[in-house]
Amino acid sequence: MKKFFTWGCFLPSALCLITLVGCNSLKKPLSSGEIPQEIESKYLEPAEYYFNQGNKFSNQGLVQEALAAYNKASNAEPKNADVWYKKGTLLADKLGKHEEAIDSFEQAIEIKDNFAKAWYRKGISLDELGKKPEAIYSFEQAIEIKYDFAKAWYRKGILLDELGKKPEAIYSFEQVIGFKHDFACAPYKKGHLLDELGKYQESIASLERAIKIEPKYVDAWLKPNNALCDLGKDQEVIASTEKFIKIKPDKSDVAAAWYRRGSVIYDSGKYKKAILYFDKAIEIQPENRQAWYHRSRALEMLGQNEKTLASFDKAIENQPKNHEFLYQQGLELEMLGQNEKALASFDKTIEIKPDFAQGWNKRGVVLEKLKRYDEALESYNQAIRFDSNYQPAISNRKELLETLG
Repeated sequence: MKKFFTWGCFLPSALCLITLVGCNSLKKPLSSGEIPQEIESKYLEPAEYYFNQGNKFSNQGLVQEALAAYNKASNAEPKNADVWYKKGTLLADKLGKHEEAIDSFEQAIEIKDNFAKAWYRKGISLDELGKKPEAIYSFEQAIEIKYDFAKAWYRKGILLDELGKKPEAIYSFEQVIGFKHDFACAPYKKGHLLDELGKYQESIASLERAIKIEPKYVDAWLKPNNALCDLGKDQEVIASTEKFIKIKPDKSDVAAAWYRRGSVIYDSGKYKKAILYFDKAIEIQPENRQAWYHRSRALEMLGQNEKTLASFDKAIENQPKNHEFLYQQGLELEMLGQNEKALASFDKTIEIKPDFAQGWNKRGVVLEKLKRYDEALESYNQAIRFDSNYQPAISNRKELLETLG
């Protein structure tokens, strides 16, 4: 297999040859990209010339020209692994033609079986095609050739996680950590998996390592707090979140941190405590619709319906055009038997979002309760008009028609 030489080695000869094309003097030395093409094509082997042209075209974004040049290079020298590799990366990265890219990487590997990068890139293309086990095998081949290939270990870990093989994925991320100490994603991924396996203390240690590498890594702050919540260490959660706020004071990120804390606690059934976190999110970001919504849901779970209404009132005050808030307000009012007020909420809901089948259906329900049957029937018809498969409206309409005879 021929090794391509670089213009750095060829440059002195090239400069001597400038006179052959009529240039008598130079103000400065020429770079490789400035060597006249007629010299380059005359004094290079064809494969090397086309390979260089392919690289230049690729760097300039001229994808089809680059591909044509690589094809000419591979025709001129079919046993050059570097040509096949570059062609494969172009097909994958610029054209998204992963099957053709795999063919090119396999040609490179057949010529040079210890070509770790070609195995790695083949793995990426296989992953893009959804062939995860085959992709893992390719990454393993790359690792066998170059054991400290951190990127291959990381990609393997990601796929093992997606296949549900968490312990094996953790081992892969540990290898990445050993080879690439400044890569925050690896300890983060490891910590995430340990958290899912219920190994909270180990999870916290790994996530804290990610934070040490990248202090502004938002998810790395949030995950250990989830583990602390699971351990019941609420004060540590608050202290950690407040420390995060000092490091990354962006309003939306901070509100998201408090909201996500509340969500974790809400999911564990600790509704009263979750409300405290939602309140902190709302205090920082009053327009945070998710915090308002889950605060109201938590109050409802506690049976504090009047407070739930007050919560929705406040949410609507901040976002008067949010049809979801108005719809939820209507549901609460209906539950409390305040049908006239519920109707007003549903009217506003469909005024904002006229094609909202759920809103039309619930409007029909409260109109029925108010004995306004013709209007109720029309509301059910509207719900079915916007969603012909919406079963609650279909059932309600059928029952009302049977009642009316």
